[in-house]
Amino acid sequence: MAKRVVVKPGYIYEVQINDREKCYFQNLGKDTNFFSFGSNAVRVFKKKYPLDIQIPVDEIVSDDVLFYTHIFIGIGVRHGFYNYVGKSSQMDIEDLYRVEFYNLGKEMINKDGSILEEWSTYHFGDDDLVMKIASPKEGDKYVEIGGVLGPPHFVNRLKNDGRWGYDPFKFDIDLTKEIHSVIKPLEE
Repeated sequence: MAKRVVVKPGYIYEVQINDREKCYFQNLGKDTNFFSFGSNAVRVFKKKYPLDIQIPVDEIVSDDVLFYTHIFIGIGVRHGFYNYVGKSSQMDIEDLYRVEFYNLGKEMINKDGSILEEWSTYHFGDDDLVMKIASPKEGDKYVEIGGVLGPPHFVNRLKNDGRWGYDPFKFDIDLTKEIHSVIKPLEE
């Protein structure tokens, strides 16, 4: 039987990202909204450290945040993707409430043939899903892709300095190009 993993707000976890470096993330709490499936909202810190040194918790949490996301921490710990290293009451939860998580809703084609994207957005602990036309501004500090990352995808993003190593909205076969070529704007 699998060992029970205790996960609490403020807990800090270490992730080995290559054969020389590690980085850290902190659990900010369970997100109770429908869109995150009761996963944990976490903040990932920017700084990378050599594997062979111990870092004081105060130093870890004083670092800048690289990104926020949702993960299931217990699964990752049980499968050895990350390890508990300590806890801190310093969580800067106010920043998390300003993060706008988004998911691609649908694409519409305008008369001129351009594509208008509709996004669904939500905030930590908020069950209100808001539909917005136009995509979030790239590079905005408080905009993140929604959904829950599995441990391998989460670690892959850490290895890529917070960037996605792939397009999370693309399928193996890009059906949208075929669909767009079939759908024609209505003629007036």
